[in-house]
Amino acid sequence: MDAWRRHRHLIGTSIAAIAPWIGLAALYPDTAPRVFSGIGILWLALGIAYTHAFEYAYHRWVMHRGVKFLRGIQRKHLDHHRLFHGDHFTTRDPSALAKITGQWFLFPTALLLHYAMLRLLLAPPEVLSFLAGVVLDYVTFEVTHYFAHVTESRFDRLVRRVPLVRGIRDLQLAHHRRHHETPDVDFNFNPPFAVDVALKTFCVGRLWIRRCGRCRDRSLQVSGSGESRKGSFVANTT
Repeated sequence: MDAWRRHRHLIGTSIAAIAPWIGLAALYPDTAPRVFSGIGILWLALGIAYTHAFEYAYHRWVMHRGVKFLRGIQRKHLDHHRLFHGDHFTTRDPSALAKITGQWFLFPTALLLHYAMLRLLLAPPEVLSFLAGVVLDYVTFEVTHYFAHVTESRFDRLVRRVPLVRGIRDLQLAHHRRHHETPDVDFNFNPPFAVDVALKTFCVGRLWIRRCGRCRDRSLQVSGSGESRKGSFVANTT
């Protein structure tokens, strides 16, 4: 019960993300079994890739650069960076943990809007497969991001028992910690950080230091370009 109370925001957000997909699948009981077989796997992978790219764009240009009518989202994200910064990157304070996950109703709303648009173009099995990838990527993000900020979490202790997964998780944590230190790099959270790599904002690991257009040297200082101009998020975090 103590774990439920401490992590209830994560649990609620995850349930709210998964429930709409289950409801949509229930509308098509005859086609649901095809979602995870054959061509459905390709559509699921496309859903994951789409969400990976969407996360980058939303994080970089809405949460950091700011959009005129969505300034509240930017301010909320700025508070997140201020709360989890430096020696306070992780915590066990329930009041701080409650501020990590997204608002529970945002993803279900976006998911249903995507369903309405996709249903105009695709048959139910393809839509359900695509949205399953979207939900999988989003819930993975919420869970792994949440525990990235929990001090000595049981989740990470379990993950580190699996050698390959341990390496991926360590890279994910290093990548996200770098983003909190230098907020105009490393916007993707889930591996493989494909959009960060493509747009040269991936700055974790020696092999990438010279390729990252926003890192000036081995200390990975902000170069003063991009998001650091126009009194933007980076300037406000210093």
